[in-house]
Amino acid sequence: MENNSCSKCGKQINKRGPLSIHEKSCDGKQKTTLFKTKDVSLLLEDGRFECLSCSQIFETKNSFTSHYWLHHSEKGNKHLEKILETVDILHKSKIGKPAWNSGLTKETDERVLRSSEIIKLKLENGTIKPSQLGRKLSIEHKEKLSYARSLAISSGGKGGFKTIGWYKYSKADGDIVTLRGTWEVKVAEWLDKNSVTWTKDIFLKYKKDNVKKTYVPDFYIPSANVILEVKGFYSDYDKEKMLLLKDQHKQINFVMLFEKEIKSLDANLAFLL
Repeated sequence: MENNSCSKCGKQINKRGPLSIHEKSCDGKQKTTLFKTKDVSLLLEDGRFECLSCSQIFETKNSFTSHYWLHHSEKGNKHLEKILETVDILHKSKIGKPAWNSGLTKETDERVLRSSEIIKLKLENGTIKPSQLGRKLSIEHKEKLSYARSLAISSGGKGGFKTIGWYKYSKADGDIVTLRGTWEVKVAEWLDKNSVTWTKDIFLKYKKDNVKKTYVPDFYIPSANVILEVKGFYSDYDKEKMLLLKDQHKQINFVMLFEKEIKSLDANLAFLL
């Protein structure tokens, strides 16, 4: 029987490649786990794992433990913050610098022409095919995409209208959060000025067409159980989403803030004082 455990610390690793990599850096000390999977997840009948903190579903134990460590443990949160900071620094370093092929076409550059011909040939002979061609996403996949987008918007400042800027804002309690647009900044400043405790660290689940979607509020006021939603452009999609949220979370009071409400925050948010 093949031995798939580390010769130094005894950790079980099923695949040879990862086992070899682990042994090279192993110091022989057994690592203590920060949490037990059974205490923070629900094992479903089909063998998948549901996170008890956010209800996200995972196919394997490894994928769940990685998720829980990154998003629901203090040490993992710090690690994720470093990753996001690194990505942010890398992104900023590229701002203003054109890509190597900027402005080049297959008519003006041999490299672009050669790359275009190779891709065209591979598409024709079936070596490669468009990743989404004829593909229907499962409900689970759609739910994961919804959660991933919400996470990216809340923590990384990505998504939405290109004309609306993202801002790093320091709350009254010292936490740094990402806000979208100057209107959200004005609301945050008003809340802090009036000592109203608020957070963006809340994920609400709602169902649309039998798919469990994820929604991240602009502002959540725990003491009043109120969600403040700042809107400049109110699309039909947003209107439908808010109707579903209000219907499925009747215990929460949703307050919409449009331009005229933003101009008179003292009057429109007085009920929070």
